[in-house]
Amino acid sequence: RYISSLLARPSIKLFGISWGETLKFATRAVTPTKRNDLEIVSVMGGLPEGSDFNIFSVVSQLAKSFSADRTYLTLPLFSSSAESRNIIFVQEVFQETFEKIRKADGIAISAGDMSKRSLLINYSLPSDVTRKELIEAGAVGDILGYFLDENGKIIDHPIAERVLGLNPFEFQGKPNIILAAGGKYKQKIILAALRTGIFDTLITDQSAAEVVIKRS
Repeated sequence: RYISSLLARPSIKLFGISWGETLKFATRAVTPTKRNDLEIVSVMGGLPEGSDFNIFSVVSQLAKSFSADRTYLTLPLFSSSAESRNIIFVQEVFQETFEKIRKADGIAISAGDMSKRSLLINYSLPSDVTRKELIEAGAVGDILGYFLDENGKIIDHPIAERVLGLNPFEFQGKPNIILAAGGKYKQKIILAALRTGIFDTLITDQSAAEVVIKRS
């Protein structure tokens, strides 16, 4: 309902969205509105294998519901090294997409925890990085592939230099930055994400909301 209302506004011309189970089901449930002047852009790289919860299906479904244009970030979530990330990142075709993301009038972002329920942990984590070492480095979950500690800071780990996407702190101070995540098991990453100061809207369920309010 919230996304339907937001994207019906004529002032919203460019809307970014990440992937995940919550956002995939949300895009299936929006109220269709014809918005030929709207463009939907993916804000993070995709899963290379193992899941149909990917950015392409999320962007396609949302764009279809609004008769909108679409732009995909056709990259994996992580590069093999920081060096290869820097080479890929400066390519003109990707810089054009990153510029669209920076100019978005609103962005919906999901959050992943550190359990094996996480799509990123299961399907996108580089083979030379383990869940255990990320937890030992302080990670409580991720937003846009950047792992955060409980205080909302990006953890001190080389994986942060391998994300093929924008640092979420670039969105700080922008309007309509939505965090969509629920479930008590995500309480730590929801709190961490809110502590970044990036998000002005939280969409969650009652059980997670009660925990977040209590712990904050």
